[in-house]
Amino acid sequence: MNHSASPGARLRAHRSPFRRRHLNLRFVLPLVLALFLWGCSDDDSPTDPAQETGTVTGQVTAANGTTPIQGATVRLAPQGAAMIGENDGDLAFMTGPETTTDDEGRYTLEGVPAGNQTLLATRGVFRVTIPVQVTANEVTEAPVAPLDAEGELAYVSGMFDNIQTIVRDELGTELTQISASDLADPSVTSQYRFIFINCGVSDWSYADDPDVRDNLLAFMAQGGALYVSDLEMPLVQSLFPNAIPREGDGDSGVIEADVASQPLRAFIGGQSTVDIAFNLDGWAAMPEVSSGPEILLRGDYYDDWEGGWVQNAPLAITLSHGAGQLVYTSFHTNAAATEDQISVLRYFIYGFGDVGFASLDSADFPALSFRDHFEGRTDPALESAHREHRALRR
Repeated sequence: MNHSASPGARLRAHRSPFRRRHLNLRFVLPLVLALFLWGCSDDDSPTDPAQETGTVTGQVTAANGTTPIQGATVRLAPQGAAMIGENDGDLAFMTGPETTTDDEGRYTLEGVPAGNQTLLATRGVFRVTIPVQVTANEVTEAPVAPLDAEGELAYVSGMFDNIQTIVRDELGTELTQISASDLADPSVTSQYRFIFINCGVSDWSYADDPDVRDNLLAFMAQGGALYVSDLEMPLVQSLFPNAIPREGDGDSGVIEADVASQPLRAFIGGQSTVDIAFNLDGWAAMPEVSSGPEILLRGDYYDDWEGGWVQNAPLAITLSHGAGQLVYTSFHTNAAATEDQISVLRYFIYGFGDVGFASLDSADFPALSFRDHFEGRTDPALESAHREHRALRR
């Protein structure tokens, strides 16, 4: 040892081997860490180019397997999922390819990963899953996808409207009949996703029942949908007191209505006007509405109470509450319903996820079949009954 060296020099000489080892560790540790992480990775996960994809084409229909449904959303479902959650909110978190169906219910979905996949098609409260084997860089035609309701549907019978004949007999989706009093019972309404309330409910007092009001508002808040037609306007006014400030009284006839809703226009093939037949006098008209409702259709009509023509009046509206919606229409199924009218009523079914007295009973007015709508048949008793029914509720 060189005893002549200074104490500082001797200390530096003593530390130098440690410093060299320390410098080596600075380079070795990242390498060890990288090797460790690589060893813990999933050998099956892709490390290279993106997974190969293909294109899927197909058609979405009503439950009957034949009626095309426009505007259905088609997307890639999560791996292994047969259905998505409890409500549409879950769909907001889904990523991946997505498209919508055209006027013929057709879709083209690009960028679908090759292999066994499941697609999900949705429209309102209706949906269907579509299993498909996707081939990379090729177009695969998927099976026809008939939409069915997610949850049950129900209807309240009415003397003058039979919307269930379209839902069930034409479109192929089953419904359950419930009573007007059931609308106050959450144990009943909670079983359904969509409730249709036909014009001419025999027990008309239900519309003023606060239990019905509170329960249906809760039903809508949780995502339920309601359809309400014509003389059941008092229910809408109970649920949304400021929506329809005053009520009118419309004459029978055919109205050329303007389609005010773009989604409705797209659903019926791009038509800007539709012919709507009011086959009975005394239908519940809306001379005006507040700023709350969305107006679906407008038209001119003669109002007996106003004593003159009302221009550009709302004929159908929709209102939202919580996660749910209500569609109210002054018209409905009837013996003279036009093709346009039936198309619009189909939208009321798929687009939202819408005076009784002792001497009259709904059994006295048998429901007309769907075929009767196009053959122009009607029951003469309906005319006077509709007017008398309206007078009692005024």
